[in-house]
Amino acid sequence: MMRLHECKKFVLDTLYPPKCYLCGDLLETGTVCQKCKAKLLVTDGDRRIQYGKHFDRCISYCFYTDQLKPAFHRYKFNGHYHYSRLFGQWMSEALDESSAGPFDLCTWVPLHRFRRWSRGYDQAELLAREVALHTGIPLVKALDKTRYTAAQSGTAHVAQRYTNVKGVYRPAKNCSVAGKRILLIDDVITTGSTLENAASALREGGAAEIVCLTLARSLHQASARAE
Repeated sequence: MMRLHECKKFVLDTLYPPKCYLCGDLLETGTVCQKCKAKLLVTDGDRRIQYGKHFDRCISYCFYTDQLKPAFHRYKFNGHYHYSRLFGQWMSEALDESSAGPFDLCTWVPLHRFRRWSRGYDQAELLAREVALHTGIPLVKALDKTRYTAAQSGTAHVAQRYTNVKGVYRPAKNCSVAGKRILLIDDVITTGSTLENAASALREGGAAEIVCLTLARSLHQASARAE
């Protein structure tokens, strides 16, 4: 006889059969089909790391390619917040393989409160929660965003991206980062402008070291640096 949780799973799988997060094909189990996982451009070696002015380095699980983009857009803009479980797991794997720890706290690049309200969640915060869950690093809200800004995705020029978020982050009240080694989470790094400004605010608060962790990095930026 099937147990209650097995019955629930059977009913849910019948009504809502599992589908690949990336391509949408039906699955017998899991979240990503083998075909999509094989096509995902996962970073390795030096291609996994970027260095910044205000942060020490940024670790990214994969490149932001067409294979990932549809699922990422569903996650960030279309309410598929449960994708954070898989994405956070991938990010934790990249962090573990990079041997970057230990850290005093894990935090994230926050949305402005109005954008968070309109979206219903903060996608970077959900990723940070998953990473903290996998790694055991204390999760702390260490930053506030003080001004509403245009979305970075709609700003093409590097200088414009930096100006768009310049000075918009500050250390959160009742949170001391002085002397701390911090893991800073965001979803995607392209030019690095957002992470640089967020890291700058943490530096102003006295942070000793800042390592960033993202789900993906821009393939274009990686190519530009290689050239």
